[in-house]
Amino acid sequence: MSLSPRPNSPFEAPAPPDAIRFECRCKLDARGAATLELSGELDRAVCGEFEKRLVEAQRASTVVILDLRRLTFMDSAGYAALVFAAQDSRPEAKLILTGCAGQVSRLLSLVGLPEKVDFQGPPIPATVLGAEAAVGA
Repeated sequence: MSLSPRPNSPFEAPAPPDAIRFECRCKLDARGAATLELSGELDRAVCGEFEKRLVEAQRASTVVILDLRRLTFMDSAGYAALVFAAQDSRPEAKLILTGCAGQVSRLLSLVGLPEKVDFQGPPIPATVLGAEAAVGA
């Protein structure tokens, strides 16, 4: 008797049908700004794809907008990619975050935004050493 899982075995856990995978779509608007629409989960497994698309957008435009409305999760690797992109950008370049909510908002409220990253929309609430603050305000 074999204990290895077989197809359709109760021991084999199928991926949930509504699993959110990472997607990154790029659009250029009439003014030349590049918008990256992120959806799903930005973690270490997909960070290389995100970094590649972000570098391409930064080469195409001095204004890069990251639309995070559909991003449900970001780990430290995703955050590190933002930091490196901000540090490596041209002096006149702008990196703008918009649509931040949920877990991504909580992460950014804990670690803050790099200096060269702007935030559009309501400020991200943050607690810094017990004092109320706002990131991007």
